[in-house]
Amino acid sequence: MFERKILAALFTTALVLGGCAWDSGYQRSAGPMLSRDGVEVRVLGQECYVNRCADEMVRFEGDQLDIKVMLQLSNGTDSDLSVYPQEITLLDSEVEGGPSLQSHPAASFNLAPGTSKRFSVAFTRGGEFDCSAQLALRLGRSVTVQGSPLAMPVLNLASSH
Repeated sequence: MFERKILAALFTTALVLGGCAWDSGYQRSAGPMLSRDGVEVRVLGQECYVNRCADEMVRFEGDQLDIKVMLQLSNGTDSDLSVYPQEITLLDSEVEGGPSLQSHPAASFNLAPGTSKRFSVAFTRGGEFDCSAQLALRLGRSVTVQGSPLAMPVLNLASSH
């Protein structure tokens, strides 16, 4: 009797997990980005998971994409930086003017001259993005010096697919 319950539980688990899968895609980036002001942003790691409940080649509205990017910010300026991680956006670098994702709310922080800090930004979306897309981070107004945003180029994330 006990063995039948275990077999039934294993069979049910296999059915549930067999219908949906998590796919990890991003493990590398295009390298550190350096502003002309001396601020460096380095991607330490990336994770991309999509809850795929259908054929891998088909995208459905019900798919949920979760992306986490671990960053290191180094302040090579003579001034304190104010950092607002929630202002970082993720975009599909292959689609000009395409959709973008705002990062999840995160605590802002200050960074003294000559110091570095590691932090993460996370994004969630259904539908339009996929782990195999060529995604990029736009810092926008996320890093400021004395209230003025630093001009930072877009940082491309390279897919491992």
